[in-house]
Amino acid sequence: MVHSDSRNENSSQTFIRLASTDSEQTIGTTIYFRNINYTLNTENNLCTKLTCYRSIPNRQILSDISGSFQPGINAILGPTGCGKSTLLDILADRKDRGTYEGDVSINRHSRPASSIYRYMTGYVVQDDIFSGVLTVRENIAFSANLRLPCSMTRTERLERVEKVIAQLGLKECANTRMGTEFQRGVSGGERKRTCIAMEMVLEPIILFLNEPTT
Repeated sequence: MVHSDSRNENSSQTFIRLASTDSEQTIGTTIYFRNINYTLNTENNLCTKLTCYRSIPNRQILSDISGSFQPGINAILGPTGCGKSTLLDILADRKDRGTYEGDVSINRHSRPASSIYRYMTGYVVQDDIFSGVLTVRENIAFSANLRLPCSMTRTERLERVEKVIAQLGLKECANTRMGTEFQRGVSGGERKRTCIAMEMVLEPIILFLNEPTT
């Protein structure tokens, strides 16, 4: 559910409040972002340096975007090319901090350093990334073994894997291979849920999903 408003009709700033499905929920992590500006720089593009190509002007993707993500499920809605993925990448710290303007804070505090923040959060990209020759369970276990702290025992990691499998309704296909272009595997929905599970197994404080329904 998305609420969009501005301070006044003549203001150039856009304020977006991305509402939680539970408006009364107050416990959790809130992301605040203010005056986010992002311009696609074409000056360093190889084609623009060639004399046979005309100069391509820089493109403003985001302009003075402000708002907040409240605890719960939030969504960014908009037409193709309006900057949804760009905003999501900025909030998830997947854009170099020097390439955009604006402020992003967590619970009104400065966002941690990139190395710490990315450990706290999970990100599911639009294109599914997995090993097609491994089963659903093996893919999730691989993510757990690779990214969970060394202090966790093997039993604790396996318990975490089984917990996520149950949460996302993947029990029936847990031992089925994901599939490749040469071998049939799980369905598209099961594939997407597996990719989400590979992030959820880390139990991140914040989980970002880029077009999870596609």
